[in-house]
Amino acid sequence: MKKLFLITLGAEIDRKSLVEYLGRRKNFGMWFYSMPCSFFIYSSLDAGEIALAIKEKEPDIKRCFITCVTDANYYGRMPTDHWDIVNNDGAEKAYSLTFEGYYLKPSGLPHVSGLYCVYKCRDNPERNTVSLKQLLYIGQAEDIRQRHEAHEKKKDWENCLASGETLCYSYARLAKSELDRCEAALIFINKPICNANLKDRFEYLDTSVAVSGNVGLLVEKAVAEQTK
Repeated sequence: MKKLFLITLGAEIDRKSLVEYLGRRKNFGMWFYSMPCSFFIYSSLDAGEIALAIKEKEPDIKRCFITCVTDANYYGRMPTDHWDIVNNDGAEKAYSLTFEGYYLKPSGLPHVSGLYCVYKCRDNPERNTVSLKQLLYIGQAEDIRQRHEAHEKKKDWENCLASGETLCYSYARLAKSELDRCEAALIFINKPICNANLKDRFEYLDTSVAVSGNVGLLVEKAVAEQTK
């Protein structure tokens, strides 16, 4: 998992050429400037390993300080969009989704725009509860109820069921303009078995997704890192 680092340099270092060099390496992601002689960068390396990478580019460097700001106690004055990145664990964009459910029949789903999850489960009608067994599919729709009235993948989901198991559904409201990116991030993070696409590549900039409510087997908070 990548974390956000603040790197402070001596004035003799060409900051622009250094961040472009680091940004081309596989262990580094997005970077941005807020103050002279410093920059933020997203990396899966630790501080010592980042120092070695900087040393490769700038072998005569005399001054450098590297600190991880993810989950740290920090304070300062920077542009609002830069604070957004810091507060989102280094992600360029963050989503917070509240899932509702679980519905045993698609007819219980509402006519809203959003994301939905399909699970296999065991129903306990006496207790009015379901026991989730596996996350099968994550999708999006401008009208979730209408999408499930004749979903072309329903037979594939049913083929995953064992005796005594059934399908159940949950959903989270989301604006139409955000569906593509958030769906891609949620699939990339959770990798449902019936999703054929988006599990192995994430083409957007790093994106944080936090889920709450009826989240079932979803990862509660993670960053989908752009694949290179």
